Amino acid sequence: RVGRDLVTKMVGFELMYRVLKSAGEDFKSSTKMGYVVRRIVVQLCLSNLTTGMEDPRVFKRLLKVVTVLWGHYRKHLKVEVAVLCEHFMLRVLRLGPQVQPRKSLMRQQMAVLDEIIRWFDMPHNVCELFLNYDMDHKAGVKQWRVCEQITGALCTLAEQCSEVIAGQSSMKAAAERYGNSSREEIVAVEEAARSLQEKALGAVCHVVRSLMDASGHVHMMKADESLRSKSVSLSGGWASNEQGSMDAAAGGPLSSLTKKSTKEKDKDKKKRTESWIADGQEVVEPVKSGVAERKKSRKSTSRGRNSVVFKKQEYTRTEETLRIAFDIIDQKGLKKALNYLTAANFLTPSPRDVSNFLRMYVTSLDATVLGDYLGEGGRGDEEYWNLIRYHYVRAISFEGMNVEGGLRHFLTNCGFRLPGEAQKIDRLITTFSQCFWEDNSGTACCPFSHQDTVFLLAFAVIMLNTDLHRANVDQGRKKRKKMTKTEFLNNLRGVDNSADLSKDYLSNTYDSIAARPIEMNFTAPKARRADTVVDDQVAPAPELEKVSYKALSKGVKHAGELLRGLSLFDHAFIQIGVDTLLSQELVRFTVEATWHHYHGIIAAILDATTGFDAQSVLATLDILKYALSAAIFLDMKMERTAFATQMARIKFIKEQEQKESGNAKDAGFYIAAGTHKTEDWFVNMEAACEAGQNDACIAEIHLLIIDLHASMHDSRKRSDLKAVAGRIQGGMSLLDDANRVFIREGDMLKRCRSGKKVKYRFFLFNDQLLYTHQSRKGFYKIHQNLFLSLMRVSEEGAPKGAFNILHPRKSFQVICPTPELKRVWVEAILAEIDKSVEKKLRAEESRHNYADLDAGNEVSTAKMGSSGESNWSDLSHGVIVDVDGTGHDLVKEKEKECAGVDVKVLNDRFHKALHCSTNLLSGVGESSKVSVAGESVKLELYGYFKQAKEGDFAGEANGAGAGGQGGGGGEEDVVMKMKLDAWRANKGMTEIVAKQKYIDLLSVISPGWEDRG
Repeated sequence: RVGRDLVTKMVGFELMYRVLKSAGEDFKSSTKMGYVVRRIVVQLCLSNLTTGMEDPRVFKRLLKVVTVLWGHYRKHLKVEVAVLCEHFMLRVLRLGPQVQPRKSLMRQQMAVLDEIIRWFDMPHNVCELFLNYDMDHKAGVKQWRVCEQITGALCTLAEQCSEVIAGQSSMKAAAERYGNSSREEIVAVEEAARSLQEKALGAVCHVVRSLMDASGHVHMMKADESLRSKSVSLSGGWASNEQGSMDAAAGGPLSSLTKKSTKEKDKDKKKRTESWIADGQEVVEPVKSGVAERKKSRKSTSRGRNSVVFKKQEYTRTEETLRIAFDIIDQKGLKKALNYLTAANFLTPSPRDVSNFLRMYVTSLDATVLGDYLGEGGRGDEEYWNLIRYHYVRAISFEGMNVEGGLRHFLTNCGFRLPGEAQKIDRLITTFSQCFWEDNSGTACCPFSHQDTVFLLAFAVIMLNTDLHRANVDQGRKKRKKMTKTEFLNNLRGVDNSADLSKDYLSNTYDSIAARPIEMNFTAPKARRADTVVDDQVAPAPELEKVSYKALSKGVKHAGELLRGLSLFDHAFIQIGVDTLLSQELVRFTVEATWHHYHGIIAAILDATTGFDAQSVLATLDILKYALSAAIFLDMKMERTAFATQMARIKFIKEQEQKESGNAKDAGFYIAAGTHKTEDWFVNMEAACEAGQNDACIAEIHLLIIDLHASMHDSRKRSDLKAVAGRIQGGMSLLDDANRVFIREGDMLKRCRSGKKVKYRFFLFNDQLLYTHQSRKGFYKIHQNLFLSLMRVSEEGAPKGAFNILHPRKSFQVICPTPELKRVWVEAILAEIDKSVEKKLRAEESRHNYADLDAGNEVSTAKMGSSGESNWSDLSHGVIVDVDGTGHDLVKEKEKECAGVDVKVLNDRFHKALHCSTNLLSGVGESSKVSVAGESVKLELYGYFKQAKEGDFAGEANGAGAGGQGGGGGEEDVVMKMKLDAWRANKGMTEIVAKQKYIDLLSVISPGWEDRG
């Protein structure tokens, strides 16, 4: 059952998604409608994030809305997309594997991974994300680094899943050894971690494939003159990018950033920082030359400023500017740092721009420093500081709060600490009173006649909070009398234009402060990297524990306030194909920023403590293929060598595994020695890349990885089968069939004909279904094995969550824990039944073809006038021709095989084989310990036996009608029909050939049967 409010939310967001997706182009391109989407739709998504975290159904619909905003409206939502990405994707992925058996956020994480794949359906979307958020140099947009952070979060999540799988595997082994009842829970966690890792690696693979497609596209453009000439007319195209690169190489305006050594750059950074920190230094002088230089650069090449190379250089300058600014904050304060940013043309000195900057970087600023700055004021420019405070506070919404609640939010969740100076406190509280009055005047939350009343009450609340809870700080001093409620009410008489305030309103305020003080405890700002200023880094894997939804949603209100403050500004989103072209430089920069994440996850999977996990390596092979291809297309030698080395490592481990010699850990010594660089494939790859034959090189690499993929896939299936067989008592016989594949397993209830329900562990293979129970030692003991070729599955008459299994050996009803699990099991069983039946039909068809050849030979020999004393004489003395009169090698081989056979010896061996096979087929005796014949083998033996004893099947003449021998019905009819079909398949086969085939087949399924007697 679903609550009414949840249904309303789900229906509302589903309708919103459909409306936004199906809207016309005029609606999507309209600036006015874009503003409506920014102010209403985005805020609705953020305000319902907590509900989405608590209910995955709501969260999925919220993600669909976020995806349609990215797909159709991102030109209007540059900042909004970054904020939505942070709260709906990055924060969920950074939680680590949510694979707890009880309430967790795994379904939300899986939904995020699905949506990320949809985000990058088009190859250029990755580069577009990088262009707008990872190399934007404008002050109005924070260095979000969305592309790099998404890539890092995906790879980190996949790596954390490997750690969980390794830990759960060791716990599972201990549980099996000591018979711990928690094994099922451990297995559930491991399976959930594997599913999550598979999905995360799939998302990474999708991103890397988009990069490979984009790099292949630009490689083709570079090689094709006609495509290249078309890009000249658009900014950011090939001509501008190449010209920018040529200018840098020739010592142009950008060359200084490419030719300086690292030490020289560090010296320049230090000099520039010291020049701004030094006392008495003019803040404008060091910037004039930089401004003039950039103006000169713009005049020299108008198209260069829109090129990707120019944007990259501007982004580098911006990072350097911010680094210096935050160094100045640490040394001399926020006021001088903002003066520097203004002088450096990073932002304008307008109050709105300054306040937006403060809100955008609030998590990187010290709360005390920010509070002191916001409380500033001076002679002659008081109005300027009032506007900065107003724009900062105005982004905060106080709607629906009383004075105490609004003040509590203002002092604890707005990023600053209230300063200690009385004048600064007065200025901040004045601004709070103004914004609170604008949001709530005339409502029950603000039953006052004037704005000044809010100011007085806010000051009274601060004093009350200090008075009531000073004892928490002044411990050890003499106890003093605290303010009572009566005193508090008396102090506020006549403050509302000489009128008294409501006693209930003031009483509730007093009780709230007394019960819960306003605690302004701020943590230090996050450590800033030297090269960039980013407050959202990928966190390490948390422990497997419950996550607080409120803690996860923390910061949503601040994000809404930030967007509210930025809503009046338009931030241009650069669209590839509209505003610029997809260039080689852009794709190259994107790969340079993210390739280490792909390389890291490949190395982490190969270094996993659990050994060579075929399932994980299969997924990383695809990542490796696409990443290596992108590096080859873009002529990135370092990245190409790194990915090729990882491929050599996988290739070496696989070869050692096939040889069953050496250890997978030897791959480290193999790579360290550089042996892989002397192999033919590596030498050919390097030679092809040096010769510019990138296409041929990639084709060879793909063929090599395809071979590795096929080999790994077979190894994975075999290792899965071995693992399952090791848990089943006597299960090693499952390995006798090289074509057997394990499909799935799970606990379900089996309802017998008596109505009793018993819990069994079911194991599904591609040819049979086993159901077992667990012994005290932890092994599973087989109750019954049912071959799929004789099985039918029906849902008729079964209750919800159950299905019927119909088999000649056993029929019963299976009850699954959930309807979804029932659907999965039924689909899996039906798919394998279809494959088994198809395989059997092909086998029977081949037998019929063989029988037709044999019959055609007998007809031909009869026409030639053979005496025909016996079937054997017909075969050995007749003319060997096919039905159509042409020679056939198969008949000739049969004659050679049977010629010279001693009939007496053959008959003795046949009778001995019948005796041994009786024990084998019944499952008793010494021979049964060697091998257990499957249903298909039993039917084949039966067919050869009847053909040797009675010859061709002749229906009623042999005493067997269509309904079976001796009548009967039900399951017996099905069994008899299968036996007769096996007999009919040998039509035309001679007695000697049938006996010989019976003996040969028995030797295959039970080697050494003659020695055992």
